[in-house]
Amino acid sequence: MLHASTSQQITPPHNIVTSGDPEALRLLLEATLNRLHTPQTPPGWDSLNAYRRDILRLTADGLTNAQIGNRLCRTEKAINKQKTGIVATLGLTGTGWHCLSRYVAEHKPFLRSLSLTTEQKK
Repeated sequence: MLHASTSQQITPPHNIVTSGDPEALRLLLEATLNRLHTPQTPPGWDSLNAYRRDILRLTADGLTNAQIGNRLCRTEKAINKQKTGIVATLGLTGTGWHCLSRYVAEHKPFLRSLSLTTEQKK
């Protein structure tokens, strides 16, 4: 709770800013910065295995399916099949790969914050 009025309701952020209360301003700023710098776990993430999570992580880095396959010692066809499974598992809807691209774009900060778990050592 950032700042409560006497009626126990949370004061809207614009009222906190105009009130000039330094403690309330500090708390508002801290909460905003934490929200901006803490990527949220995307919906359906827990239903994916490590291999599929790595595919999404590499997709967020902009790698093609062939490049992802090379990094994970798999064929491009295997990556395509896994991406189809990811779309189904997450329940994404849309045309072609656009729904997966949209999911990756929406959750890029979270995906890029991860390290790979199944990458083969060279």
